[in-house]
Amino acid sequence: MVLPLNRPPTNGPTAPSTPTGPPGPGPWPTKESLFIRAEELLEQGLSEEEVVRRLLKEDGHRDEDHVRKLVQAAAEIRRRRGGADSPGVDMADLAARGGPQELESLPLLGRLGYIIKGWGHILAGLPKVGKTELLFACVREWLPAGVKVLWLSEEDEQLWLQRLARYPNIPRGGRVVFGRGCPPPELLALAKASGADVVIVDTIRTMLQIPDENDNSAVVRALDPWEVALKDKTRIYVHHLRKSGGDHGLGVAGAGSLVGSVHRILELHYDADPNRRRLTVLSRLRGAPELLCGWRDGELKALGSPAAVALEDVKERVLEALEEAEWLTFKELLEALPDPKPGKNLVRAVLKWAHERGLVERDPPEDRPGALYRWRLAPNGKPYLAL
Repeated sequence: MVLPLNRPPTNGPTAPSTPTGPPGPGPWPTKESLFIRAEELLEQGLSEEEVVRRLLKEDGHRDEDHVRKLVQAAAEIRRRRGGADSPGVDMADLAARGGPQELESLPLLGRLGYIIKGWGHILAGLPKVGKTELLFACVREWLPAGVKVLWLSEEDEQLWLQRLARYPNIPRGGRVVFGRGCPPPELLALAKASGADVVIVDTIRTMLQIPDENDNSAVVRALDPWEVALKDKTRIYVHHLRKSGGDHGLGVAGAGSLVGSVHRILELHYDADPNRRRLTVLSRLRGAPELLCGWRDGELKALGSPAAVALEDVKERVLEALEEAEWLTFKELLEALPDPKPGKNLVRAVLKWAHERGLVERDPPEDRPGALYRWRLAPNGKPYLAL
């Protein structure tokens, strides 16, 4: 918010004191006279939106965005002086200012809705689960789009040289600070002064140097200055999960105030498949669906929802099992599937799906209540498996 200057000091922002334009309706030659007129209208009990409309009507040469910011500043100063009837901002005034209907986000492995622009996030996971690798994959998406990143890293230069060796042509705009051992206030000042759109703090434990992560007061004192000073940037704090786990954010290591200090918690979990990871979201306002990630050709990719990925896996396993035999009953098919065994209902759903598409054959082909069906791969099923 842009605030006018040159007013006697108050507890909040300052405003001009010398009227340089005529009282009453405009036009006004200066921003100061326009500001005074806005104060007059607010004193009359008009809402912020009503004041904006009145000012634009009285002086049609003014830019609406400029007038709106100036009225917001006048209203804020009036509230801090105690000139408003009640503290805070009226919800109607906030609603009149308008806001985005959809939260703007940065892509996470090509998926939107996980990293929200201007929000504070905690990315938590067990050691070596792939938190840094996930963020590095995201940064490689953001840099070509012109997003500037500042990464405060606990890792040393040698590790970063190895990480970047695979990407010698990575675009400019991503800066790494080897911050281990640096005083947190200095790191915060550096982040605030940077022109970065995204600030990554990797990790909270190392960069913020909180004496006791289980002390709620200590956590708030350490993290709140970052959230306040960097509110115009997207913040991502890397942290650890408890080994004991926990739902609804309770798996995040340390005090509960850590979870409450940011807008969104992203938890990265190991999956039964060692080449996959599960990402879950706990969020204010709107959440995001659970996402399964996995390595494909050495790169971390978004695979989709766990349910969708599980269904695709079972489809492939069922067709492969039928390819190996002439005819199989449902029981024999289940026994032929490798561990871990999928649920019976899921296998039945896959057989129904494959039969409707001509990928498998059924004996007898017609529906017979109580019949013992046998199944085999149809000729059309082999090209499907080859995809």
